[in-house]
Amino acid sequence: MKFLILVVLISCSSSFIAQTPTTTDTSLVQEILVDAQYPGGFEAMAKFVIDSLNWDAIYDEWPIATKRNFENRLIVRGIVETDGRITDIHVERASVYCPPCNREAINVLKKMPPWIPATNKNGQPERVYIRIPIYFQ
Repeated sequence: MKFLILVVLISCSSSFIAQTPTTTDTSLVQEILVDAQYPGGFEAMAKFVIDSLNWDAIYDEWPIATKRNFENRLIVRGIVETDGRITDIHVERASVYCPPCNREAINVLKKMPPWIPATNKNGQPERVYIRIPIYFQ
């Protein structure tokens, strides 16, 4: 009986693994030769994020943020389009529930200058996902 259950479970698991994913967005290519880049590199992007954060908007709406040890780590996700614009921006993960922090992080990405788009092995620009960590301390 145990052997039969094991065989059934193995056959079911192999059928789940063999299924192809059904995504609606097939325009994101997996084979990228050069990844998308912020103009000026990571340091320039970090400076832009720090300079663009509007702490007053967060403090006015979320008094908990004014507490001494407030810390929030966000991962913001978006798509760098072939022309360098960032679209489909949303907070993927946050360590603390803070709606104004989420809104401010999204606003910062919306204000970013166009990125250098990713290129595929043929040298053509491609759409790619990006994830940007933003720390509120």
